Amino acid sequence: EIIIEVHKDKAFYFTAKNYLSSQKILETKENGNIFVKYLVTQEMEIEELIKKWIPHIKVISPISLKEKIEKELRDYLNL
Repeated sequence: EIIIEVHKDKAFYFTAKNYLSSQKILETKENGNIFVKYLVTQEMEIEELIKKWIPHIKVISPISLKEKIEKELRDYLNL
């Protein structure tokens, strides 16, 4: 189970389209951000989607996926 938070400026794209068949909108916050849940068998199924939308989304859970993407971004920036 992957949960992401999508910034309000890009929330429309996630409410208008399912990027994976398991996509489910969990909640809309008062500020307009949304929480989206995905069920995947492997994290790599969603990693490219997450990277595509940075900085407009952030991984809420699992923390291991959040840390993996952060490390990859740091490594890239340190090239």
